[in-house]
Amino acid sequence: MFMRTPITSLPCTVLMIGGGDGDQRRYRDMLVNAEALDCALIRADSVADGMRRLAGRVDLIICDLSTSDEPAAQTVRKLRQDAQGIPILVLSPTEERAVVTAALREGADDCLDKRRLHAAMLERVVRNTIERDRHGRRFQAIQSGLNALIANNADAIVVVNLHGVIRFVNPAAEVMFGRELDTLVGTPFGCPIAGAGRTEVDILRPGGPAVIAEMHLALCEWGDETVYLATLRDISERKAAEGALRRYERIFSAFSDPVAVIDQRGRVTMANQSFQRWFWPAGDPAPEAVLADLLDADLFEEKINPGLRRCATGEEAQIQTWITLPGGQRKYTTMTFDPFRDEDLVISGCIWTLRDLSETKSLEDQLRQSQKMEAIGTLAGGIAHNFNNLLMGIQGRSSLMLMDTTADHPFLEHLHGIEALVQEAAGLTKQLLGYARGGKYDPVPTELNTLVAKNLRMFASTRKEIETTENYADGLWRVEVDQSQLNQVLLNIFVNAWQAMPEGGQLSVTTANAELDTRAAATCGVAPGRYAVVSVKDTGRGMSRTTLQRIFDPFFTTQHAGRGAGLGLASAYGIIRNHGGFIDVDSDLGKGTRFSVYLPATDRAVISYDGTRHRVVKGSETILLVDDEADIREVGRRLMVRLGYQVKTAGNGPEALAIYQAEHAAIDLVVLDMIMPKMGGGEVFDRMREINPHANVLLASGYSLEGKADKIMARGCNGFIQKPFDISELSVKLRSLLDPS
Repeated sequence: MFMRTPITSLPCTVLMIGGGDGDQRRYRDMLVNAEALDCALIRADSVADGMRRLAGRVDLIICDLSTSDEPAAQTVRKLRQDAQGIPILVLSPTEERAVVTAALREGADDCLDKRRLHAAMLERVVRNTIERDRHGRRFQAIQSGLNALIANNADAIVVVNLHGVIRFVNPAAEVMFGRELDTLVGTPFGCPIAGAGRTEVDILRPGGPAVIAEMHLALCEWGDETVYLATLRDISERKAAEGALRRYERIFSAFSDPVAVIDQRGRVTMANQSFQRWFWPAGDPAPEAVLADLLDADLFEEKINPGLRRCATGEEAQIQTWITLPGGQRKYTTMTFDPFRDEDLVISGCIWTLRDLSETKSLEDQLRQSQKMEAIGTLAGGIAHNFNNLLMGIQGRSSLMLMDTTADHPFLEHLHGIEALVQEAAGLTKQLLGYARGGKYDPVPTELNTLVAKNLRMFASTRKEIETTENYADGLWRVEVDQSQLNQVLLNIFVNAWQAMPEGGQLSVTTANAELDTRAAATCGVAPGRYAVVSVKDTGRGMSRTTLQRIFDPFFTTQHAGRGAGLGLASAYGIIRNHGGFIDVDSDLGKGTRFSVYLPATDRAVISYDGTRHRVVKGSETILLVDDEADIREVGRRLMVRLGYQVKTAGNGPEALAIYQAEHAAIDLVVLDMIMPKMGGGEVFDRMREINPHANVLLASGYSLEGKADKIMARGCNGFIQKPFDISELSVKLRSLLDPS
């Protein structure tokens, strides 16, 4: 059994125009009694009267044409003009087709034959007409809203049929395509249509820049036609921003300096690859890593955190400091703190940039060390020169006295003691000159393994508490060195190692070949090329960083008073530097020290070294002795006279040149001091050679052969003798120049 769904009464207001009183009552009864209507009625006798009653809301006008004096079409036309869109139901006294057609054509919503009208018909027509009008009004409101939405939409909306022809565009589409409506509708769409979905398209605009659009296609019905609804959004700025962001990310990632963005809570929110290699060498960074966890606590609180706080106030900051990375590596860095602002220009963190200055710092330290050593070396060289002049006077006088002293003379022992002390003092000045890079006295090609082994065994024989090990490289490159000076270097390093092991320990000596490229050589301050290396490692107490920075300073020592003058390593440094090499030191407190001596390799063949002492050889030629020191000049004159020579003396360069100009034919040899006031030995030598191109000159100096003396020798000077010298050395040197054969 089917249940009938009850019909809800439709509230409405109906304006009834025309008809007699009887018709009006009949219409009223039909409407008032209609179950489907809750009807309020307004009565008007004529069209004009009815229009005056439209002040309130009226849902339907019922017009009975039987009482109108005008044709049906004219009556309906007036109603439609003034009825404000209210639906009109016309009741015709006749069913003539012409009347019905005219009424409908002029805007009536329906036309009924009043003669056949009954309550059910009127109820149904009134309800349907009012509901249809209300639905139509709602649809129009929706349609109006949709039209406004389409017209005012910032996205371009294009209706395209299945053949790719444009049927409709909104104003935004005109802007996007750079063309007006009438030039777009009916033309090919131009964008690829590959079914519903999203895609990016390039739109070329006449006379303007291209547009990148994100297009969404959807199938829909457009009237009786199936079309594509294309919605296009201009994403040119977004794509440009994405491109800029990608470029920024590539630049950010490619920075050789570590860079990170730190937020207000101290978290690393962004970091480039260099930063990640520094702080996460073992793998990927931890998400939202906290900067304080990556650094030493004291460093963070004393150095980093103040920079972050300054950034939070909008200030920039820069510091230089040592930093220990999570892997244990130490770097000297410049840290820059710049405020990081978000899109609203609000400070949201800090851009932390680091630059590794470790190599620069090392080079600066080496430069400062080199400058310091150069300055002190100049001073040390001057002291050694003056000291050697004094020793020359002592040595010369003791030599003169020894020549007149018999074997049983009570002063003989003391004179030999004086000579021994002079030799010991000369050894000290030799160390000073070595530190001052005063020159290689007698450089010869040398087998380094043999020289090192000889020195180590001699040293170890007197230090039984030290255990030594040796590892010499096969095929070690030869070096060209002053063997006595290198003996001194090795002895100083061995002694330094022994003093670092007061309770005993191990001393390991190894040799090796090494090739330094341009970069490594520049860092060490030497020329690139082949080097022979001697490494001496001890198991002693090691040295602190502060001590390491001073070990080559002259007179610096960590030993107690009486255990060293502090010249050993300083002298070793100067000697090796003067040989074109360098000394590298690696030390850790409690773990020992390694000294590595690098010496340039040579291809010259090794020659044997003959260190036998010379005997006294006499002569009879005429010698001109030139020296500004009166004592040395007198001692030298007496020594040469005792050797049988005729001696003339001069106290300065001009005096020497005057004598030589007048008597050069009779002068067989000139003994010329290198360092003199007014006119130095080099200038005197050059002037003498102008007087006599074959002038025979022996250069004498408290300095060594290196430097100025070496330059004079290169200009053709015949020989060189180092002060202080004894009578035996002098006699042999004089004869070597007077008897060149």
